[in-house]
Amino acid sequence: MLSKDTFWVGLAVGTLTPIMLFIALIEINTMLIENYFRGGAGLSEQFRAIISVCVNILPFIIYNRTRKDNAMRGIMLPTFIYAVVILFYYFGSELF
Repeated sequence: MLSKDTFWVGLAVGTLTPIMLFIALIEINTMLIENYFRGGAGLSEQFRAIISVCVNILPFIIYNRTRKDNAMRGIMLPTFIYAVVILFYYFGSELF
């Protein structure tokens, strides 16, 4: 399924990859706080959200190298939507 060059496959990959990484980063952060930081500050929520969106560059590069242009377009749509949501959610008061 992931080898198809369709917009919908790219949309699914672009939507699910950041969500799965964000959940994984929450778990990693919890383990770091429990084992190493001992109740101190771990990874901030802003950092986890930004890294989760930036991870979409990996499937984008893979689809670029295999010349799957429609899937690349599908990845970019949720990436831009996530970026705008993060921008306004975390930095909206500083923008206006």
